[in-house]
Amino acid sequence: EKFSDYQRVVISDAFDVLFFGSTEELLDKLPQAVLISAERNLYPEPQLAAQFTSASPWRFVNAGLMSGSPDALIGWCNEVSRMSELHILDQAWLNRRAAEQNPMVMLDEETRVFYTVSSTLEDGALRLNNGVPFNANMVTYPNFFHFSGRCSVEKFKDLLVNGTPLE
Repeated sequence: EKFSDYQRVVISDAFDVLFFGSTEELLDKLPQAVLISAERNLYPEPQLAAQFTSASPWRFVNAGLMSGSPDALIGWCNEVSRMSELHILDQAWLNRRAAEQNPMVMLDEETRVFYTVSSTLEDGALRLNNGVPFNANMVTYPNFFHFSGRCSVEKFKDLLVNGTPLE
């Protein structure tokens, strides 16, 4: 409620996220509805994988980034507070809801805004285009890069300095 006059709010992990872009570019991309980052790895319950039907490699929830208008985020939190299983890890809870195809879990499966860098599943899709990180598989320019699960930033640094795609 303190930020009710903001157009959008981005909630981010504090120590393992980098941002590229401008405020104007970001505002053009962020929907009013709650948007949650996606990743290629299904953690912590990989046995749920068969329940995810999206063709996108980024079809599993990553709880490190989310956004929305202040009103949408407040409404989302209020609705979540009335649901069950709130004692489990946030990412497990979100993935369970996504596996159930709950409309409360809208993922950025195209990586338009959020890109979760994988320590084991990168395939060269993330590269530079005109000096800007670019997801060649989805043809998008994500703004936030999350190095989840203690993912090393060294390959990403090499991408930025030498243009070497992440693999």
